[in-house]
Amino acid sequence: MHMESSNVNIISRLIMLILILLLISAYYCPLYSDISVNAVGDIMMGTLFPYTTLPPDNGRSLFANTTESLRFGNPDFIFGNLEGAITNYNHTIKDISTGRAFAFQMPPSYVQYLKDAGFNIVSMANNHARDFGTKGYYDTRKFLSEAGISYIGSKDEIKYFNVRGIKVAWIGFSWFEYSNDILAPKHSVELIKKAASESDVVIVSVHAGAEGENALHIKNANEYFYGENRGNLMAFAHLAIKSGADLVLGHGPHVPRAIELYKDRLIVYSLGNFTTYKVFSVTGNKKLVPIIHIEVDNQGRFIKGKIIPFIQTTFGAYKGIPRYDSSGGVIKLIKKLTNEDIRNSGLIIKNNGDIVRKCQIIVNEKSDTSRITNAETTIKGGHND
Repeated sequence: MHMESSNVNIISRLIMLILILLLISAYYCPLYSDISVNAVGDIMMGTLFPYTTLPPDNGRSLFANTTESLRFGNPDFIFGNLEGAITNYNHTIKDISTGRAFAFQMPPSYVQYLKDAGFNIVSMANNHARDFGTKGYYDTRKFLSEAGISYIGSKDEIKYFNVRGIKVAWIGFSWFEYSNDILAPKHSVELIKKAASESDVVIVSVHAGAEGENALHIKNANEYFYGENRGNLMAFAHLAIKSGADLVLGHGPHVPRAIELYKDRLIVYSLGNFTTYKVFSVTGNKKLVPIIHIEVDNQGRFIKGKIIPFIQTTFGAYKGIPRYDSSGGVIKLIKKLTNEDIRNSGLIIKNNGDIVRKCQIIVNEKSDTSRITNAETTIKGGHND
């Protein structure tokens, strides 16, 4: 009888141990940061077309207020969406007479400002990269290359980087046939799977969605702007992660949007505007600018992040150039949108901009013991150099 009781106790303990291990497996949060990205939205540094609209001081003010924050956390990548062509060629392929189309021609000398600000990769998968046709497009790539800035966005283009022994792949998507087209899901899946098979971490940039104040909320539906189908951004982001992507960075709506933790991977549904000199609208939420710092582990799982708040100047000679926003307007907006639009986002956005995971386990790194709790994960982050 005593032996039977002992056996029951042993079995009960084994069952309890298995349940605890299953709970730990289900709620475990990765702890160590291996790759970091600082990401911003649309960059348009002024234009020479249809008439010269350039900042005073020959553009030196474009990133003067943001360079320090762009380098926050000593990131491996500083990324933005380059909205326009860098070229001396001034023959646009667009009909700007309708007032619905715009063409942006940035001076080639301004590429140095991107370099000096710290940018080392930009997306050219957008509706302005070919404003000045094939000539302007390849001029842009040439000037970026000469400055040591990588770019993504051409069809089937994957850029690979080795970061302390971790292979990182970048791919740019939009809704155009000449880029990697989110409206062609089969091709998108194949390309992401190829990148995932050849790298440790896959980062996807996607220019999609409607524009303006009416486009603040992310929905699981196709988005249209002036009758043009700009894709279902939520469905694409989820599909990208299921196919092997580890971080999805959205841009295009010209307003910030919600963020989501999906299968341990971070999705930023819109980075909004960044530096957009003069000709962009800077009313309402369009003027709210995030710099988002993101850290992932060597498998691409989200560790932690931070939203650094800026706001664009709304009038005068520096209209469209961001400055620090001590009120944290963009933090409040992204927090609100995430709470409203994403059910169980898996994230907590703190008032100071910190982004942490809603995990149910705290790991004591010193003793390597664990306990179940309803709390945020304490993360000590940092690079493993």
